Amino acid sequence: MRKNFTSFLLLFFALCASLYASSQSYSQNVRHHVILSVDNAGCNSWNTSSEVVEALGKAILKEKLVDGEYPLFSDNDYLSFVGFALDAFSEIDQFVRHKRPIYDSSFSRIMLNKYLRQDYPDSANNVNIGKYPFSLVSIAKPYTLKALKNSNVKVNRTFIVQVTDHHYNGGDFYDELNSLNEKRRNAEKPDGEKIDIQSLNLEKILKDSYNVEQNYFFRWIKTYSIMHNNKRTPKGYVEVYEAVPLQKNFTLPAAVDYPERVTAQRLRSGDYVVKIPVRPRENNGYEVQKIEFTLGDEVKTIQGNHSDTVVFNLAKNNSARSISVRAWIRLVDGFYNATVMSPEPEAPLELGRDGLNRTIQIEREGNAQILFFSLPTWLWPKFIESQYEAAAVMTALLIVALVILVILFLIWFVRHKVFFTPDVDRFKIVRKKK
Repeated sequence: MRKNFTSFLLLFFALCASLYASSQSYSQNVRHHVILSVDNAGCNSWNTSSEVVEALGKAILKEKLVDGEYPLFSDNDYLSFVGFALDAFSEIDQFVRHKRPIYDSSFSRIMLNKYLRQDYPDSANNVNIGKYPFSLVSIAKPYTLKALKNSNVKVNRTFIVQVTDHHYNGGDFYDELNSLNEKRRNAEKPDGEKIDIQSLNLEKILKDSYNVEQNYFFRWIKTYSIMHNNKRTPKGYVEVYEAVPLQKNFTLPAAVDYPERVTAQRLRSGDYVVKIPVRPRENNGYEVQKIEFTLGDEVKTIQGNHSDTVVFNLAKNNSARSISVRAWIRLVDGFYNATVMSPEPEAPLELGRDGLNRTIQIEREGNAQILFFSLPTWLWPKFIESQYEAAAVMTALLIVALVILVILFLIWFVRHKVFFTPDVDRFKIVRKKK
């Protein structure tokens, strides 16, 4: 009995260690950006309540909402805090406001938990929207990404935790902007005089939102209902979304020009060398962050968006037939610019994972020939790198040498075989009788 209990404990701790290691691997390889987005139009009576704080703690820190395995926020992830609401007579660039900067990697889960408990209420409502606030929930998510554009921040997955009441101005998701413009057209002074306020450019606003949603899909993950003393219907909601980049079908050649098959060149020593030219394509939508080339235990890395040549030396007895390639590519979408596609196995397919893992096939060049035999190393000049060039040079020299030998032979042959010059003592005068 005691032996079985001990075995159970060992198995339990091994399983816990395995799960912890898996979680650590994920958080190290896939960095999150969690955006806490608070509706500041008509929600101030409840959006800082203890019920909301509890729901935020569950959503961001406690529950494993990411693929059912990981929390939204881990140490070294990023967190941003924004509020959204637009006064009826303000311009659209005042819609989403930064209330806190994007945190760097020093911001931990413990610090975030403390922030939610102590500082969140001041951050949520310490803002002056104006007399006629419109929440514009219909465009809040795309405009949140636009407001946090930052090319210096590099994250793999972005999550929006939105606190809102689901109230659409004008009563319709699709009619919010029209309702806002109607308010602007009917603006009056206290004495009833009309105020001339230019309507918002709805075409541009919708085009900007459409541009974001052509590049990202806002995937709903979970909704927490905030009752706030109501027994029947929720007062508001804490909703979790992921801004998923639409890059499932991405392949590395779209961003980088490199050969998918290379020829290993033979060296004088009998070893081989592989040279891989790499050049970023002129594609404004992608920026190379890092590319790794792996051959056996050797890893070569290109850092940054520039051209380079990767070189591997192969021993003559090395039977490797391919080189593994992994790349990290930043999406230059023009409005967010923070997403880095990742080849890590923990990354989702929509992050271009499969297309960022590639293979380069290796072919070994055959031995160069001199006339009818392979070029031996002792006939390979040290100052010539290519065996084929060496073979061509040596073949030419051999042909020249053979031509010279043939000419010398002919000279010798002509002098000794065609014109016969006898010695004097070989002649004898004989008198012929009549």
